[in-house]
Amino acid sequence: MPGYAPPMSGYAPPMSGYAPTMPGYAPPMPGHAPPMSGYAPPVSGFPQPQSEMTAAANPVTVVAIQPPSRHTPGPQPPDYKMLSYISCVFCPLLALGAIQASERSRDSYQHGDYGKAFLQGRTARFNAISAIVIGVFGAVVFTVMFKMGVLNI
Repeated sequence: MPGYAPPMSGYAPPMSGYAPTMPGYAPPMPGHAPPMSGYAPPVSGFPQPQSEMTAAANPVTVVAIQPPSRHTPGPQPPDYKMLSYISCVFCPLLALGAIQASERSRDSYQHGDYGKAFLQGRTARFNAISAIVIGVFGAVVFTVMFKMGVLNI
């Protein structure tokens, strides 16, 4: 067979068409021919593959037009960047998540993903407020424990 290496000893020669019927399976339906080699005959109305010479003789100019955006840019949703930085005073670890979400909100808005920008801004606000609440609660607990004499610093 052209294109194939000669069969190795101990192996059966390659077969054309269908493989032999396996036990327990039905034979192929009548009317199905073995696969043909090469291309099918040309179908009218559809472009046919061209050789490189034919393609070079018929230059085609392709103009790609970007479809209009489905979303019109509105006002930037709040990203709560200042609140995120202020929350660093109260609980720095949670405030880092707020700062990251705030940055992702600005990036999403600049890339045109307005829904994601809004959600990231909301996440930044939640993280910043949580950092402030946890920080204030921790300070109150620490002060009460210090005043009661539980902590001797």
